[in-house]
Amino acid sequence: MKKWITLFCTGLSLLAGSTMAEEILCGGTERWSVKVLTDANVNTINFTPVITTLDSLINLPTPVPTFSNPRIAGIENKVYTIRCHITIKKFESDYDYHLVLSDANNHTLIAESPDPVCATASSSAHVNEFIAVRNFIDAHIAWGNVYNVNLPDVDVTGVAFVDIEHGQTGVAPNNIELHPMLDIRFAPVGIDELKDKVLSVDVSPNPFNDHIRVHVISRLNSLQQCSIQFFNTNASLVAEYTLPVINHNTISETVKTTLPPGTYIYRIKSGGKMIYDGKLIRE
Repeated sequence: MKKWITLFCTGLSLLAGSTMAEEILCGGTERWSVKVLTDANVNTINFTPVITTLDSLINLPTPVPTFSNPRIAGIENKVYTIRCHITIKKFESDYDYHLVLSDANNHTLIAESPDPVCATASSSAHVNEFIAVRNFIDAHIAWGNVYNVNLPDVDVTGVAFVDIEHGQTGVAPNNIELHPMLDIRFAPVGIDELKDKVLSVDVSPNPFNDHIRVHVISRLNSLQQCSIQFFNTNASLVAEYTLPVINHNTISETVKTTLPPGTYIYRIKSGGKMIYDGKLIRE
């Protein structure tokens, strides 16, 4: 079971009740609050990461969960960091990013990054970490499904989660996942992340009043038909503004808004695709 959220828009500014622009299949219902860290037992999690290996994780004894299990004590209240490489990235119908992680022995484990715009995920105290993870993935892996990811090793940090097996790509033998991911970065082997960064984004000030400044530079000269969307904490799209592109690689625009005070997730899109998420507060 999934939850439908319908979004409405006009040209430069979007408000509920206009012409339908897109429909986002957001999130799920099977232990969804556990997956996005909004469940009643989230305060039992020890967020100090345990440094371990993929092989050790997939050999932990795990119970068989049900669709309504609360957080499983002793397993799902721990955070792990593993060094691995990404072999597959899937862009799922609910907008989650599904990564297949692998080690030198070709053991696999799933790591998931929830869409920070989706309801419940957007209200999580860890939404900034969800945003940072997805921005890393967007910057270094192509859009959509990629079945031959070719990146240096990464260090992935996430909360342990025991899923119900349903034919997932890359599922571990004990059904354990890192869900949600809280951090991902290149393993420290001399890689200059700034050199490899294909997208530089600055959206400020934060907090803001009636305007924000949007500065984007793309090293790939691939920006086209860009816009910035604003979602409230109920995951409803409340405004969208066109962002003019200069020379296919630069955005430098001041956007005036009439958004009411509150917290918003913003999403920058290029050619209809998500390229960057962030969080802003309107004073």
